[in-house]
Amino acid sequence: MVFWVFGYGSLVWNPRFNYDDKMIGYIKNYRRVFDLACIDHRGTPEDPARTCTLEYKEGAVCWGAVYSVKEGEEKERLAMAYLENRECEYDQKTTVDFFKEGEISEATLSGVIVFTSTPDKESNKYYLGPAPLEDMAKYEGSLDPWMSSLWTILYNKNPKFFPKGLSTSVCLI
Repeated sequence: MVFWVFGYGSLVWNPRFNYDDKMIGYIKNYRRVFDLACIDHRGTPEDPARTCTLEYKEGAVCWGAVYSVKEGEEKERLAMAYLENRECEYDQKTTVDFFKEGEISEATLSGVIVFTSTPDKESNKYYLGPAPLEDMAKYEGSLDPWMSSLWTILYNKNPKFFPKGLSTSVCLI
């Protein structure tokens, strides 16, 4: 089994699993939204933080990185186990087409795994739904300053990873 996994948030800058190849690019018809609860590394069960997930939206583009794991069954099993634990708030593995930077018409890869979440509070206990941007920014502004600085650096260095028109202050989320 060889698999490719698409990262669109912290997997872009902090994959923390053993992979063989990485490419920068994008997927089509998905956009980032901060509609998912994070209770393990940025929030708590009593006071969940918001983390990004993907929402299907025709015509949208989401930039990120794709990683391959292909050096044997044990390595692949360990990588997937790590990813499933790390991405525990996401209740779906969706497969998508990946387009390498500079390629527009034909997908570079098909069947790429991406962790997503069901946008339904009844079936997905981690789904929070949309919230006013001001509310999200207030909460995230109270986080560790190192995290806020990191998001600012990431935005300034790689703005294509964030939706167009998103200011640096919003990227603290």
